[in-house]
Amino acid sequence: METLILGLHSLTRWLLLAAIGWALARGVTGWRRGADISERDRRGVSGLVWLANLQLLLGLVLYVGISPWLPALRVDAKAAMGNEIVRFYAIEHPATMLVALVLVHVAAARFRGASEARLAWRALTTWVGIATVLMLAAIPWPFWWFGRPLVPFTSG
Repeated sequence: METLILGLHSLTRWLLLAAIGWALARGVTGWRRGADISERDRRGVSGLVWLANLQLLLGLVLYVGISPWLPALRVDAKAAMGNEIVRFYAIEHPATMLVALVLVHVAAARFRGASEARLAWRALTTWVGIATVLMLAAIPWPFWWFGRPLVPFTSG
């Protein structure tokens, strides 16, 4: 079960990063050109939030129900914090991603609530941009010695 949920969490990462790429590209062009916001743009931002929430849900299922990281933290927090791998997966990854998720929600709320299109595009670009930096910093990339494969269900 852990392999399946972890694989889905990893696959969703790529969908979420693609949605973020769209939001940043659309945000920058909309901001520069002062473009109007279309219904497609609104659906795209809603899709970005939906994917971020799905990623959170899968991550929570892993964190609370399946993975060994939270139990390791409960058993001996001091030892867990002294272990780079446990600390990353038990604290750093979930905390950073939770902050990034909040920023995606802030971006969507500011986008929807902006008084003019240029402000909406600027808010989307700014907040999603900050969230992206946090996400990229907290992904367990395979070049880290404790990282995970780029493609789920493979060994590397």
